[in-house]
Amino acid sequence: MKIKNFNFSVFVIGVILFGLLLIPCFFAAYGKDEGTLISDDSFWNFFASLFYVLRFPTHTLLWPIITKGGPFAFFGGLFVNCMFYGLLIERFVFMLRNKNNLLLFPNSIYLKSPIFLKNTGLWSLCKWISPRCFCFLSNT
Repeated sequence: MKIKNFNFSVFVIGVILFGLLLIPCFFAAYGKDEGTLISDDSFWNFFASLFYVLRFPTHTLLWPIITKGGPFAFFGGLFVNCMFYGLLIERFVFMLRNKNNLLLFPNSIYLKSPIFLKNTGLWSLCKWISPRCFCFLSNT
């Protein structure tokens, strides 16, 4: 399976940014687990709570395997999480750059045109849902 229009540089930047964000989150969560984190410090408590979000999906779904694997499995899982979030960032940037995105151009004339409908495969769906609404498009 090949991802269409994959931008490797955006992916690497996303992995690096999440990796850099993961470092203070890991230390804050470690301090909170050990009881050395000051409970009044909301800044570091925010980072400690954010670690539980950033450890998804590997540490959340594969925790028994991670604990048996030792530190290499633990930090390797964190790296896989960074790659996962980097991929999400890359796909999000791709959606923002895509000119056919329905979220960015909801009132665009191009999105309502028969050319867009035919190119995206929505033509048959639209004709099936409401054939009377699209009868004027049947000549194209």
